[in-house]
Amino acid sequence: MGFLLPIALFSEESYFQIFFLGLPVVQVQIIEEIDPMTQELLVDFHPKVNDWIPRRYFVDNHYRLRISPDLNGILKYEKNIHQYNMKQQYFQWLDGDIMRYSTGESRIIPKPAHHMLSLIIALQYAEYQPEKPTLMELEGKLYSVWWEDVEDIEHPNQYAYEIFLKPMGGKRVLEKTDFFTYKLDDSKARRFIGYSKEDGRIRSAKFLFGTLTLTAARITKGDSQFR
Repeated sequence: MGFLLPIALFSEESYFQIFFLGLPVVQVQIIEEIDPMTQELLVDFHPKVNDWIPRRYFVDNHYRLRISPDLNGILKYEKNIHQYNMKQQYFQWLDGDIMRYSTGESRIIPKPAHHMLSLIIALQYAEYQPEKPTLMELEGKLYSVWWEDVEDIEHPNQYAYEIFLKPMGGKRVLEKTDFFTYKLDDSKARRFIGYSKEDGRIRSAKFLFGTLTLTAARITKGDSQFR
C-alpha cells in the first residue's frame, strides 16, 4: 500500500483534529517539503491546543525532522517546546554512524533509525517503506519497531496499521521531555494509523492508553485554527 514519493513536491500541508474523551483538544499542522539541494524530506509537526482550552493548559510545540532521500531514517531532529509546564529547545543530528545530541552526549547508531514521527510519514510512500522490523530512536532510547495491517471497518476508504515497539536499550538523554514525546513509547499504549486509499496521506490515528483513547482525524485548512 502507499504512494510514490513525488520528488518534485515543493510543499504539502495536512491538518488534524485530536480528540480526548470525545472533546477536540489539540490541532496538528504537518508540513512536508523536499529540500531541492539534497532531495531530503523536511517535515514540521506543529501541535497547538484548541482555542477553547484554558491558558493554564497551553501547548504550541514544533517538531522538525530531516529525513534521508530514501526515507530510511532521520538525519536531524529538533524540537521547540512551549507548553504549560515547560519550555525546551533540543536537537540531534546524525554524523556518520554516530547520533550527536545537543546535551553534549553521543551514541553509536548501528544502522539508520527512524523517529516515530518520521516512520508514520515514510509509511505513506510505497517504494520507500522501511523493512520490518526497523530501528527507531527516541532521544537516546532504541527500539525495534514493526507494523501490521489491521482491518478498519469504521473507515472503508483507508488502510490501517498497528505499530508495535520492542525496547532495544539506551536511555533518554533528556532528564525531562514533553508530554507528546513521553507518550510515543508508552509500553502500555496501542498505536493505530490510517492512510487514505485515494491519496496515500495520513487520514486518522488512534492511541489507546489503558482505558483512555486519543483519536485524530484529518480536517481541511479552513476548518483548522492555522492561518
